[in-house]
Amino acid sequence: MSDATLAQGHRLTELILREKSPHDFMQSLHENWGAVQKIGRGELTQAMIQASLQHIHNQNPYASEEVTPTFFYPEGYKPNSVEKQVEFLSAHLGWLDTSHVDALAKSWKKKYPKADGLYVVPKPTAVANHLALSDHWTNFGLLTEQGPLAALATQRKFTNYRAGQLGPDRYHLAATAASALIALEAKQPGDLLVYPAQTGKLYAGNSPRNARLKIEHAQAPSQWPQPSYCVGWMLYANPHRLAKYEHLVIDCSGDEYRLGAAGEFAYVLCFDFGGDGLHCAERWGARPYGACGSASGW
Repeated sequence: MSDATLAQGHRLTELILREKSPHDFMQSLHENWGAVQKIGRGELTQAMIQASLQHIHNQNPYASEEVTPTFFYPEGYKPNSVEKQVEFLSAHLGWLDTSHVDALAKSWKKKYPKADGLYVVPKPTAVANHLALSDHWTNFGLLTEQGPLAALATQRKFTNYRAGQLGPDRYHLAATAASALIALEAKQPGDLLVYPAQTGKLYAGNSPRNARLKIEHAQAPSQWPQPSYCVGWMLYANPHRLAKYEHLVIDCSGDEYRLGAAGEFAYVLCFDFGGDGLHCAERWGARPYGACGSASGW
């Protein structure tokens, strides 16, 4: 395969691996090729489908995109108690209904040893309603900019390098992240979500797209990739997590981002720390870096 064809094949493999039964889905595409042509004529070839079918089973095309971690959590890091996180969030969002948080925290009876602990995140719908932001699942980048990124700027020195560039033409919320957030919102009462998560340690050194694929296919228990909306609020309620240059950078693999209004959504947002404070910037999804790790929730 040429480099271009190989890259297309890897992208196709990633999309197919998100299906519940990748092999059956691929077989169906192959057997119903006429219908596929009508949907996306010329974008895929039968040869590409057949080639992908041969190696789709348990195949991660990005498995090699992993290096040895060089940055780590702050020594002894644990997230603040649920009560303390609520204090931080309520200081900025005084209108929050926090009455269900204790019960929600206690409902997580099962242990998640790979999680940092429990995190508290304002419901996207609650924040969107307060900001009068319509169609927030489509405009999720704008919600992120006006919600947690704006809050961080009031708390400490913070730079959003993508300011004004998070509209739906450049930012998409990953489908798996959207499904998880919608499910949690429906299940948990009040204005806050409470769930176990890790902020990068588990996937330190993985490229964002490699980590995303691992997260989306994690089993017993399943995981979901964290978008910058969630990570931003986590950092607001846990400022000690990323307060020095040597602290592990957090990749937000629940994001899909592109640098312009055209091209592939090949980037994710990330949070890092430099000499002048906390930053939100973008990271190329294909690059493994020992200073970075993707966040995930359970």
